[in-house]
Amino acid sequence: MTHLHIHASVTNSRGCNEALTPETQVLANPVLLMNSTQLDFVKQSLSSIGEMTVIRLEGRLILETVSRFLPAMRAEDAPALVLDMRDVRFMDSAGVGALVQIFVHRRGQGQEFLIAGLTQQAKAVLEVASLLKLLPTYESVQAAMDRRVSKEATS
Repeated sequence: MTHLHIHASVTNSRGCNEALTPETQVLANPVLLMNSTQLDFVKQSLSSIGEMTVIRLEGRLILETVSRFLPAMRAEDAPALVLDMRDVRFMDSAGVGALVQIFVHRRGQGQEFLIAGLTQQAKAVLEVASLLKLLPTYESVQAAMDRRVSKEATS
């Protein structure tokens, strides 16, 4: 299992850059917790299930995190990539755009892209953008893996 961490910093009231961590956010200013610009990745390769990679995202998929998120996802070369988004606390329009870019990129490479475990907020954002019918979404990672396995069996 590989852990990739993406962190951003903000300028505090004294004009200094500070790395945002859950501890410093809560101790320094509880309001900053709502504005956290951290997105963590946990990668699992599941070669026994048809060369599938599952990446669990934790944090916020927002403008401040997509610049590092996109290259990391584009570098994934497994035939199937599942994004487990159950721990994504917030997603903005930049996050939506990043998901679409990954979908288009992987489809152009002949690779699959599946999204699992969307939160209510993320589902609502994708629904407003009319993307729930375009992007393959599943209630859980297991449901995405089951769909992929059954699709391979019928091919």
